Amino acid sequence: MKYLLITLFVILLSGMIWAQVPYYPLTSIAEDFASTSCTSCLNTFAGLNVVESQTNTNNFFSVRYYAQSGLDWTFPAVEERLSYYQVIGVPSAVFNGKDLIGGGSDVSDGVTYLNTLSPYKWSSSPVKMEVLAFDHNTLNVQIKVTMFDSTYVMTDAPICFLLLQDNVTPVHTHAVRDIKMDIVNLTGNGNTVQFTKTFTPSMTINPDSLWVAAFIQTGDHTILQSVSSKPKPDYYSRIILPFKQNLHGDLDVYYQSIPFYVWNFGNPGNFTIKLVKDDAPDSLELAFCSTSGSCYGQNVAVPFNLGSDAYRGFFVDVTPHVSGIAHFHFEITQINTGTQEIIPFSFATSDVANNDHFAQSSLSSTISNSPNPFREQTKLTYRIESKNAVNASLEIYNIKGQIVKRFSHLSLNNGEGSLNWNGRGNDGKTLPSGIYFSRLKGVPGSKTHKIVIFR
Repeated sequence: MKYLLITLFVILLSGMIWAQVPYYPLTSIAEDFASTSCTSCLNTFAGLNVVESQTNTNNFFSVRYYAQSGLDWTFPAVEERLSYYQVIGVPSAVFNGKDLIGGGSDVSDGVTYLNTLSPYKWSSSPVKMEVLAFDHNTLNVQIKVTMFDSTYVMTDAPICFLLLQDNVTPVHTHAVRDIKMDIVNLTGNGNTVQFTKTFTPSMTINPDSLWVAAFIQTGDHTILQSVSSKPKPDYYSRIILPFKQNLHGDLDVYYQSIPFYVWNFGNPGNFTIKLVKDDAPDSLELAFCSTSGSCYGQNVAVPFNLGSDAYRGFFVDVTPHVSGIAHFHFEITQINTGTQEIIPFSFATSDVANNDHFAQSSLSSTISNSPNPFREQTKLTYRIESKNAVNASLEIYNIKGQIVKRFSHLSLNNGEGSLNWNGRGNDGKTLPSGIYFSRLKGVPGSKTHKIVIFR
């Protein structure tokens, strides 16, 4: 009866939400300020290359403004971008118009940039941007902007159009060759506006290596959305998480979150979603429902299919019959690519939500490693205090959510253990520099631990 009532409620609610999703996945952008004579800029280039190798152009792309580099590289609109951000030296990189990071050897491994992008991973925007057409010979581009948020009013928002050239030299790529500006006025869910621009670069260009990008910026410099004409993968998906992952509610009161969304792009894709309880009191019931009206329990890999540019929403459901904190996560797998996203959550009843000691004590299973970052080898140390851990294993994921290494049959001595890892994957190949995540599988209360490889 309980799941029947929940299902009926979800069916009624999903009818309103399904047609009125008020946001679209955010594509992040880094604006890199460089110079052809800047030797330390090579570190910034290397760091951004690491980020681009671990993402795709629907998630993130970067562009380079070349300042103080002569007429073949620098033009007045580039200087205006420098002034806009008050950049006083190169190299500097600005992420999504908000986070400015200077250059140096400490950014070459990409870790600083990946950490900067991390909060934007599941972020959204009230608008969608599309490159409808780009002619490499006439340099004519058409951009479409669609409003998704029925309450958002966009008034005189600057929109920036960039013409870019790759492989200008073996070192210098993603170079901005021309900039056009306009403003956007848009409101109302589903309403659109289109722009047509023709670039007029002042330097000689190679039409075969050109691409375009565009972004909309708000008054406080925040980039609301961006888009590029760079090729996209055949299969790729995004997750929108429009609420915090630390949930709380009253005892004996049914709790349901607003939905989070799995959004598919490219070819039609096959997915599964599974709710896994890491650590929770027995009488704190966890479940989830989809916006299509179906509800599910734990540890069931629920299949679903999504067409191109289609999405499915899911609600977190908690029925807390006892005080306490639950730690759980969702595993969302795209079958076509084998990639997996892990979204951790916690739920606390209101009477203990602010009890830091309770929150810390409920997470007794941990992982650490030293050195971190490491080049050739690191020691992974784990602690498992729960007696409910069965067939515990330690898994390591890359930033795309793919399992790259698994250690099974962990040895324990009074709940603790360690192992050495040489930075190689399950296939025996050396893993590249970047951020990785480790997690104890089959262990209640295990949190994700970040590991950095720096070659």
